[in-house]
Amino acid sequence: MNELFEIVRPTLITLVTLILGYFSLQFKTWINIKITSEQQAQIIKVAKAAVEFVEQVSGNKIFGEKKLELAKQRALSSLNNIGIKISDEELTMWIEAIVKGMNDHAFLIDTDIQTKEGE
Repeated sequence: MNELFEIVRPTLITLVTLILGYFSLQFKTWINIKITSEQQAQIIKVAKAAVEFVEQVSGNKIFGEKKLELAKQRALSSLNNIGIKISDEELTMWIEAIVKGMNDHAFLIDTDIQTKEGE
């Protein structure tokens, strides 16, 4: 029996090491996803605040690409302060999505007002 254990022992050690390595990798992946989700929530908050800031400050004086650039500068500054790195393309995507959401919401409000006026 002892001889059999001595023969199987290296295989068991290797198998246990592989299993522990697999679970460690899965745990690390889960932690990275959780951190990324939290960072995404922060990015959304910062991008929304930057868009709202630009809308409030610019009024009808700044349009199009200049508004986008100002919002990106504001958002990047805030994100760098909290230690989140993001590419220019990703930030543009988040800002454009927020602007679209704001425009869609404004359209719904306008439509609702027009419907009430027409009654």
